[in-house]
Amino acid sequence: MGFLIGKGNEDLQEFETTNQDIKFLDFKNPERSINKSAQSYAFREKGEFSYEFQFMSETYYRNLLYLCKNRSSLREGMILIPIPYASQQSSCILKPTYSTSNKFYYGSSAPANIPWDKKLTDLAYAEISSTQYGYIRVDDSNSINLVPSPNYNFYLAQFSLSDFITNFSYKDLRRLTLSYIGMNSSPMRFFIWSPTYLTWYLIDDRFYYDDSSFADTAFYLRKQLVSSFTLPWGNTSIYSDFVDGSGNVMFMIAGGTVNQPLLLQYLRLFVNGYWVMATDPQDFENYSVAFTGAGRDGNLKLMEL
Repeated sequence: MGFLIGKGNEDLQEFETTNQDIKFLDFKNPERSINKSAQSYAFREKGEFSYEFQFMSETYYRNLLYLCKNRSSLREGMILIPIPYASQQSSCILKPTYSTSNKFYYGSSAPANIPWDKKLTDLAYAEISSTQYGYIRVDDSNSINLVPSPNYNFYLAQFSLSDFITNFSYKDLRRLTLSYIGMNSSPMRFFIWSPTYLTWYLIDDRFYYDDSSFADTAFYLRKQLVSSFTLPWGNTSIYSDFVDGSGNVMFMIAGGTVNQPLLLQYLRLFVNGYWVMATDPQDFENYSVAFTGAGRDGNLKLMEL
């Protein structure tokens, strides 16, 4: 069994490892203040990942090096699915698909007021066509668009976590990482629906300030916006607060202003997938551990973005 890693718009590659070490930083200050109290606050945790390789083949070595040096996306970083979740790719890598529980919708009647201030049941939306599903399931030149309207534009993305929960447990849900490729306006806002509190939770705001880039095909079809959700302060669990009774989770992608167009070229959800970068990629091309004919030794260290 190995871990999976790669760009958000590419097939993740599997790499066997002799050791996986994961740490989650809670940003707690262990130093005592003058009154002897330590500092602790419920910030969003961030993961650090370390992988050890022994006798790595030349093919694996070159593939891993290529991934860490690859700058093909305009938003850098890679998606990591660690062990044991990497053993169930179909449960952890989800695409919107016609006639399944993984659905994609557009706002069919853009509200005059802010859509994320409305309950899900109060929004007017419609499912995209089977042809449009084909557009956003393949990383190519096809896309779907919401043109400027008098009000707010928004998309909704529904994904079923039932297979993940069956293969692992609802208690295992730790990250929901949405890789969204395509940007022809700014800002773009990412939300997740809470069936428990009947409200939208803001995950990320994404801005780009050079409007001239939105007319550049190489930009608006390649720009990657990654939104990674972890349990907010004040919530019990992802499952109890953000997954509905059918095992589905719902995201909203919305423009931040009225009359804002929205474009989507490619979309995937990675369950327990982490958006990471290699912090010291030289570790696994360290030639002080010489190639002996039996493979290379080394380490890969990754930090969650």
